Amino acid sequence: MQSIRQIVRDHEEEVWVVGSLLVSLLAWEGAVRLKLITNTFLPAPSAIFRAAVSLYAGGDIREHLAASGSAFAVGLGLAVGVGVPLGVAIGWSPRLDAVLAPHLAAFYAVPKLALLPIVIVWVGISIWSVVVVVFLAAVFPIVVNLATAVRSVDPVLLQVPRSFEAGALRAIWTVVVPSSVPFFLAGLRLAVIGGLVSIVVGEMYASRAGIGYLVAVTGATLQVDKMFAAVLCLTASGLFALWAIDRAQRRVERWRPARTT
Repeated sequence: MQSIRQIVRDHEEEVWVVGSLLVSLLAWEGAVRLKLITNTFLPAPSAIFRAAVSLYAGGDIREHLAASGSAFAVGLGLAVGVGVPLGVAIGWSPRLDAVLAPHLAAFYAVPKLALLPIVIVWVGISIWSVVVVVFLAAVFPIVVNLATAVRSVDPVLLQVPRSFEAGALRAIWTVVVPSSVPFFLAGLRLAVIGGLVSIVVGEMYASRAGIGYLVAVTGATLQVDKMFAAVLCLTASGLFALWAIDRAQRRVERWRPARTT
C-alpha cells in the first residue's frame, strides 16, 4: 500500500490527468446510454471506439492519416526552414526589422484560413494547397517568437564573442541560438496547433484525401461515429506532437541557470 501511495505522489499530475479523462468518458458514456444525449448527434465513446477499429482495420483511416501527416510534415518543415533564419535575422538587424515588420504584421493579422480560396486559385485542389495553408499558419508564430527571443538576449552575453573578435555569425551561433531555443519551442507549439486546424479545414475544401476530407465525407453522410473517430485520431496525433515538444522544452529548461533574486 505504501508503494502505491508513493507511486501516486511521484506521478500526481499524470494521475489527475488520466483520472479526469476517465471520469469524463464514463459520464459521456452514461449520458448516452441513459438517453440524456441523442446517439445520432453525439455517439457514445464505445461506439466511436468501434468505428475507429473498423476504419483502421479496413485501412481507410491509415491512408487518410498518411496523406494528412505528409502534408502537415512538409508544411511545418517549410515553416521551420523559413521561419527560423527569418526570425533570427529580423531580431538581429533593426534595419531588416523596420523593413519587414509592417508586412509581417499585416499578414499575421489576416486569418490564414481566409486565404484558402486564393491558395486554391493559385495552386489548385491538391495536397500542395494544404501544404501552403499549413505553412502560412505555422511560419508566423515561429518568426515572431524567434525575433522576440533574439531581441531579449542579454547584452552582457553578446560582449563575450565580441571580446574575442568573433563575427556576427559566430555570435549568433554560440550565444543567440542557444538562448532562443525555449522561445522557438514555444513558437513551434503554436505552429503545431495552427497547422492542425489549417490542415483539417484545408483538406475539407482543397483535397481528396486526408483526415479533414474524411471528416467532411462522414459528416455529410451522417456517419457521426466515424466522423468522431477521425477527429479523435487527429487529436491524438496533435497531442503526441505537443507532448514531444513539451518534453523537449523541459529538457531545455534544465540547461538554463536558475534565476536569482
